[in-house]
Amino acid sequence: KVYVGFADGFLAAFSVEEGVLLWESRLGDGNKFVDIDSTPVFYKGNLYVGSLVGDLVMVNSSTGSIIRRLNYKVARAPIVFNDKLLVGTNSGELVLLDSYHKELMKKKISKFPISSMNVWKNRIVASTIGKHMFLVKSADFSIEEKFSLGTSYSAIFGQTEVKEDVLAALSSRHRLYVFR
Repeated sequence: KVYVGFADGFLAAFSVEEGVLLWESRLGDGNKFVDIDSTPVFYKGNLYVGSLVGDLVMVNSSTGSIIRRLNYKVARAPIVFNDKLLVGTNSGELVLLDSYHKELMKKKISKFPISSMNVWKNRIVASTIGKHMFLVKSADFSIEEKFSLGTSYSAIFGQTEVKEDVLAALSSRHRLYVFR
């Protein structure tokens, strides 16, 4: 299956072999900015996806039915981290959830929404729509380093990429940052 999010708040699954629509489900519950533009994440057999104005939603990957809405507003998809779900919120928080969605750890690291997360050198890299990237200790979410992208109009809207020991990010001002 291929899962695709649409600007009208729908998530759909298509057959890879035949290209036919298998199911569609409306996830966005607002009238504006309901875009499903985060990549769905598989965790414990289900999909987790969100829109800018809605909650993080747990979806049955086979049927498209909504299993649960989690009360976290997200700009981007969560990541699977140490067999847990790591969520970056629009409130600038990092939240670690177990498989039952119990909060194991929660910490505000920015006043701006978290726009991407990745794991690099056994730490969490979180970028914001503000001008900062954070290197965060996974044990307690304390900030180890804070990197400024330059101006208040710089942001990381896409995903950071990790390959071996190299971290790369492309800013909204089209600057490529590479960390070793």
